[in-house]
Amino acid sequence: MRRDPERSHDDFTVAIAERVANRTDADPADLPPLYDVVDTTHLNHLIESSHPDLEVEFPYYGFTVSISGDGSVRLTGRSGDQSRADH
Repeated sequence: MRRDPERSHDDFTVAIAERVANRTDADPADLPPLYDVVDTTHLNHLIESSHPDLEVEFPYYGFTVSISGDGSVRLTGRSGDQSRADH
C-alpha cells in the first residue's frame, strides 16, 4: 500500500483494516478501531510528510503493521509470514 495524495485519512486507515481483515477472513467492521492502538491523525501526518527512511511500527489485531516513509505497508505476524501491498 502506498500513499496516494488524493486519499483521505479515513481511506488510509480503512485500507489497513481491510488488509488485516482480508488476511484473517474477518469483516473489517468486526475489527477493533485502528485509533485504539495508534493515533491515526498523527500517523497520517507522518505518512504525508515523512522522510523515505522513516519506518513506523505498531501492533494491530495480532499483526505488526510497518509503514515506511514512502507509504508502503507491511503486515507481519499471526503465521509469521509477510504481506506487502501497494496503495
